Amino acid sequence: MYVLPGTNIEVRELTYAAAENLLDSIFLTGGLVLSQVAGITDCAPHVIQNWVKRGFVSPPVNKKYSKRQFCRIVFISFLKEIMQIDRVTALMGYINGHLDDESDDLVDDFTLYCYFIQTIGLLKDFREESVSSAVELTVAECGDGFVRARLGDTLRVMATAYGASILKSRASLLAEGLNL
Repeated sequence: MYVLPGTNIEVRELTYAAAENLLDSIFLTGGLVLSQVAGITDCAPHVIQNWVKRGFVSPPVNKKYSKRQFCRIVFISFLKEIMQIDRVTALMGYINGHLDDESDDLVDDFTLYCYFIQTIGLLKDFREESVSSAVELTVAECGDGFVRARLGDTLRVMATAYGASILKSRASLLAEGLNL
């Protein structure tokens, strides 16, 4: 079993289809309220509201967050553990323009998250060559050259940050074992 990055949701495999099917089923009713998003992402509600207020996430509609908004929250949540928040938002803007405007997205956050899950599912380790190979396999048939290049760059950063988060967690566990 695996845990989808940025969430506490367990899945059997890390593939585009698995992420897509799971998130589609969670959002079958049309959206999640703040407490549900907070519960799944382990983010405090006030933190999520702050991200909306700062324009990192578009505001919920009728107090419900869409799949796209949820995926943006997940990205910010897990990436901020490795990168400064201004770098995280710059990365999100690199692929999606203005963060509070979904109409200018090259790749919407839901699709980006599914591509990200596909990429990390292909990783054998976190070496630069492995990350690049996994990204290239993921983006091989995605959009035109500009979109594919931007998507590849973004996934490369995200997969590397994911690897760093795994290594950071391992280091913490090892240090705990030393009773430091």
